[in-house]
Amino acid sequence: LLLASFAVSSWSNQVSLYYQYYAQVVPFLIAGAISCFALPRWSQRIQLSLIATVLLGLLLGPFFYIGFGPPDRYASEILSSSGRVEARGLLTEIPGFASVSATEMLTPAVAWRPEIHPFPGPMMCGNSIGYFTPITRAVDYVLFEMENAPSGVEWSSTLMAWGFVLERRAAGIELWRLDSNNVAAEDCPSWEQQKRATLGD
Repeated sequence: LLLASFAVSSWSNQVSLYYQYYAQVVPFLIAGAISCFALPRWSQRIQLSLIATVLLGLLLGPFFYIGFGPPDRYASEILSSSGRVEARGLLTEIPGFASVSATEMLTPAVAWRPEIHPFPGPMMCGNSIGYFTPITRAVDYVLFEMENAPSGVEWSSTLMAWGFVLERRAAGIELWRLDSNNVAAEDCPSWEQQKRATLGD
C-alpha cells in the first residue's frame, strides 16, 4: 500500500525510482512474513528469507540507486571514481566552521557543519517550507551544482553580484567563496505565511 501511494503521489521525488532504491527488498519481506505464518516453527526457509532480505538490502540497494535519476556524486558513484575523489578534495577546501549554502545533492556532504542552507538560501527568501530564513543574508561559501540548481536564474552572474568569487571547479561542482558581502538584507515572509502559501489555509 505504501509503494502504491508513492506511485500516485503528486511529489515527483516519491514517484521516481531514484528515491525508492530499497524497494527490491519488499518481495522478500512479504515472502518472509508468509513463511512465518505458514511455518510456525523457526525453519531453515524462514532463516533464508531473513538472510536474503538483509543481504539484498545492503548489497543491491546502492546499485539500484546508481541506476535511476541524476548521479548523486557522494552516494551513487563508485568509491574509486576520479570524479568523486575530486569532489571530496574540493570539500576539504571549506574551513571547518564556515557557513555553507549547497544545492540539493550536495547538502548531505556538508550536513555535519553547524550552519548549512539549501541553495539559494539564505541569500534569497524561501518559496516553500523546504527552507526558511527570516531575513536574507550571505554565507561564507556556496557549493553549487548547475544541474540541481533552481531553474530560471543565471546563477554564475548572480553569485558574482552577491560578492562571491569562484574558488574552484571539480567534477561538475563549483565552490564559491564570499569575497565582499553584497547581499541586501530583506525581510522574508514569516514561517506561518510561508506554510500557508505552500500548504494552503
